[in-house]
This record gives sequence, C-alpha cells and structure tokens, in this order.
Amino acid sequence: MGDSYASGGTQRFDKNKYGGKSGIHCGRARTTDYQQRCMLMQNYRLVLKMLDDQDWVLRNIIIWHKKNAMPSSCTSRLTNTYEPIYFFVKSNTPQYHYNERTKLITKKKPTEKVEGADWEWIQCPYCEGTGKSSLNIGRWEKHQDDIYGEDAGNHSSGDKPCQRCKGTGKITRSLWHSDSYFFDLNSIRRQHKPESLERIKHKWDGHREHGSSWEGMSIDKMCHPLGANPGDLMEVSTKGFKGSHYATFSESLISPLILAGSPAKICAHCGLPQVQILELHHPGGTQFQGKYSGQKDMQGGLTTKGASGRILGSSHCSCEAPVEYKRGIVCDMFVGSGTTALAAKRLGRDYIGIDISGKYVDISNQRLKNIEESLF
Repeated sequence: MGDSYASGGTQRFDKNKYGGKSGIHCGRARTTDYQQRCMLMQNYRLVLKMLDDQDWVLRNIIIWHKKNAMPSSCTSRLTNTYEPIYFFVKSNTPQYHYNERTKLITKKKPTEKVEGADWEWIQCPYCEGTGKSSLNIGRWEKHQDDIYGEDAGNHSSGDKPCQRCKGTGKITRSLWHSDSYFFDLNSIRRQHKPESLERIKHKWDGHREHGSSWEGMSIDKMCHPLGANPGDLMEVSTKGFKGSHYATFSESLISPLILAGSPAKICAHCGLPQVQILELHHPGGTQFQGKYSGQKDMQGGLTTKGASGRILGSSHCSCEAPVEYKRGIVCDMFVGSGTTALAAKRLGRDYIGIDISGKYVDISNQRLKNIEESLF
C-alpha cells in the first residue's frame, strides 16, 4: 500500500486521519489540512487503525524495491523507488497443532500424553548424552555461583551434572508442534551464500574442537539445510501491462507471498491446512523437525553441504468427516487487473477477486481465461 502527497483543491482529507483519497504510490491527494507537498502517511494511518482499534498483529513491513522504478521530474526530493507491503495476521495464539509422528493435525492438542505418540526420549543436546557439563562450560560458568555459592571454585566444570537433563543424558521432546497461522517459510527459502556456509562451518568446527556446543545452538539453527530466510526486501522489477490499468505489479512479486501465506490444500469440512512433515539430518549431529510444503523437490531444496532429509508424509485432519480436501483460497479485495488471481491459479489455489470497477473485473476474467490452471 503506497502513499500520497498533499495537493491543493477542495476535497478534504478524511478527518479521522486513517484514510482519505487514495492515489497511486506517491501520487497526490487533495487536502487543505496539511501543507502542500507533504507526504500524508496514509498507509501508516491505516496500519495504526488496524493495530489500535481492530487488534490485528503486524508481523512484517516488507519493502518492494523497484529495480526499474519510474523516473521522477521532481527536483526537491528523491525519486520514490519502493512500496511497503504489510504482513498482518489475525491472531498470535495457536490455531492448530500437528504431530510429526502420527501426522495428525487438530485444532486442540490431546490432554493425555502417550510415549512414542505424543513425546519421546532423545539425547540431551547440551551435554551430548554424557550427563556432565563439560560440553557446556560457558553456560555453567554463568550460573555456578548460584548453584554452588561460595564453594563454586572447588568444583571442576566436568564434575557438574548437566543442568538441562539433570545428569541423565536424556530429555523429553514433544512430537506436537503448534502454529498461530499458516506460514510456509520453507517454500520460499533461498540458497545460502557460499561465504555464509564457510563462516558458520568455521565457527561450528572450532567450538566442536573445544567441547562446546556454542550455548546449545546446533548448526541447523544457524544455517538451515533448506536455505536462508529471504528477508523483508523484495527486489522485483515493475512489469508493463497493455490493458487500461496503470498500477499493476509482476506475478513474481505476489507468488512468494501466496506460496508462504496460503496452503495448497485445506480440509473441505473444517478448513485446517494440510502440511507435509519433514525430517532433516545434518552432519553436525542434530536433527531438525519441521514442515515443508514447497513446490520444489525436497532434495533439490537442500543447500547446506552434506545435509540430507526425507518427507515423512502429509498431515491428515482429525475431524470425523470423510477425508476430503479442496484448494487453499487467496482473496484480493482490490483485484484490479487480476495479477493476484493469475498467480493463485498458476500455483494451484482458488481465488476470490473483488473490485469496485466492473471494467477491471472484466479485464481480470479475460486474463484468467488465457492461462492454464495448475493441477491440484
């Protein structure tokens, strides 16, 4: 959502300061409430309205950097070369839970916990199963005064039991995972830069040699085997459109947002998403459990040298109705030329497009007829 500059005229800016006449990004809005040429911050006023009065959760402000931005004839300010994309969610509390062992996905976790189905014993990552703190010296040195008091100097670090597992060498690990909203980061990860892999490997090997697990961190958490988080800067060129619409964007801008933000399949009865459960193994010795529902082959997505993994399977819904799935749904409330609907169709999602202009709806429908639909 872009912004506008104050311009002269008789039409006043909305008095509640959360809206007003919308222009294209850095266009002009007629108002006498603010000095002329002042940026009106219309988008941020809407953001604050959503946060203050409607309890939305703002997770990201993503910057769309236009590498081929339109030149500006203005000589009293810099050319505008970006637009913000606001990433909101409705709730920050768990909305569904899925089990990596049974593949069950449900709105509520079971109250009874069964070993092997709901939790399991694993080797303690802090002491690597030894039960002693020798591999966790740095962490123990910070707390030894609290544990041993004045007698702390009489104890060698290797004689102290591991604080995490209490000297047993094992800890319990839940097989249930929770999500507050659907967000599939793994489907849009990027390949790690070579220098990042070398830097992490050097630090990891150095700490391994000295018997430290770097404050309990595993190499998987520092350098994910599926690739790097792409970050909140999207460098995407603008794309021309021959039709009568002058604020279009490229499919390559919206496609990653659809992949990450909308499930490919949802339960036709209760609406819970279907996720694929992934198991990753890394030569660092630990394993990462998570979900993966990207479009690429899982092995092709592994970018950390020596990493391997497998898909454990897809989740299945816990509702008692017969198992039936339908496509995930993408809604664009200002569909315009229909680019969002086109991208959704190519990615195998259903779509709802809304626009106040019947002319734009006709343009969108015509464009949608000319592309092939992705298989379910």
